[in-house]
Amino acid sequence: MKRLTLMIAGLFMLTAPLVALCGEDNPDDASGRMGRKIKISFWIEFGKPSRNCEGFGFCDWGLTLTLEKGMHKLSPTQAGGEGYFDDNGKFVVDFLKEYMLDETIEIYFSHGFIMEEDTPIPAEVLQKLEYRGDYTIRAGTYSVRQESDRYIVKF
Repeated sequence: MKRLTLMIAGLFMLTAPLVALCGEDNPDDASGRMGRKIKISFWIEFGKPSRNCEGFGFCDWGLTLTLEKGMHKLSPTQAGGEGYFDDNGKFVVDFLKEYMLDETIEIYFSHGFIMEEDTPIPAEVLQKLEYRGDYTIRAGTYSVRQESDRYIVKF
């Protein structure tokens, strides 16, 4: 009996590390990162790329390490924000109120957020977010959730 117990204990000692390894997240597997949010900061120029940045949508993305207003002049067609992928794989942008003019809020956020055409997220943005593959924001009207310091849009 003692010998059987030692054999079972030995088998357990050999297989326990293998079972533990099977449960670890693969660093190359984006689906294994649920709950881990990488946020990046950027300036968005609103408009349609096909209409020389006129209209509604994302015309230009300006990645930045910091959202300093002194380094970027606010205009009615621009906003500073943070982007990330939520736990459901949706791309989310937190548009920060302190980096928008009141006019911007009225035009772009008062009746839902409108994307007039499909817009692929630039590869450099996806790379910074450690997202593998392509992601396109589809044309449509998106709901806007307002918080005290931001407007949140899930795409």
